[in-house]
Amino acid sequence: MPQTKLAAEATNEEILDFVQMMNIEVKGNWGRPKMIESLKLIGIDLEQEGAEIPIIEKAQPAEPGAAHKSIKMMKTSSGREELHHCIVVATSEGEGGDRPVCLRVNGVNFLVPRGKPSWVPERYVEALDHAVKAVYDATDNGLSEPRMVHNYPFSLAAVG
Repeated sequence: MPQTKLAAEATNEEILDFVQMMNIEVKGNWGRPKMIESLKLIGIDLEQEGAEIPIIEKAQPAEPGAAHKSIKMMKTSSGREELHHCIVVATSEGEGGDRPVCLRVNGVNFLVPRGKPSWVPERYVEALDHAVKAVYDATDNGLSEPRMVHNYPFSLAAVG
């Protein structure tokens, strides 16, 4: 079951995470009213009594210049020790651009920034690895056989 919080009790950062998870592009430094207004445009009214938002975990940034390996044990926000990988999710010219990628595993949302080395729990790295789509290339006599490509290309980051 996803963890949720009453929208009225949510911080501005938690509202921003939810807005980004809903794939709404935030321009500049939006305040709470602007974020709530943008959600209303897609049918989500956070001002309604009892409205809830999901609690979203976020990737921890990797410290540049620190002597890290690309895999290490770290505590999650729930306090559980878990294997994390330092990855970089590629930015895209198309859909998604440089907005964070929202992953969901067992009902728990997790935001991973694009273009920045970040520590991500192994279960979300596995979800990224399995997020693929079929791409067909045009040939002289029609379409080729499909090739599977990642929806969100990523690589292990060399940190340190």
